[in-house]
Amino acid sequence: IEAVNGEEAIKKFRENKDNISLLILDAVMPKKSGVEVYKTIKEIAPGIKAIFISGYSYELINKKFNGEEDLTVLAKPVLPQKLLTAIREKLQGAVSGLRTSKI
Repeated sequence: IEAVNGEEAIKKFRENKDNISLLILDAVMPKKSGVEVYKTIKEIAPGIKAIFISGYSYELINKKFNGEEDLTVLAKPVLPQKLLTAIREKLQGAVSGLRTSKI
């Protein structure tokens, strides 16, 4: 399910929440940032998992959460295999070594 901006992402999540297990968010999005989207959706579905794709560092994004989240942040550009690995590991609950990576 694709959204063109943060507000649409929240709307589409509300409409499809029973079918979504993982969010893949850009840290910077129009209308609402990926961080704002994640925080809003987490209030709706506390167990939701997310992967952030960003040009910003893990540390900068983690700072937005006051270090309270177990974040997966992939650096842009992301190779498809790296994204697939992150998705598999995030859904399985084992996200080792994926804080930031750039190839």
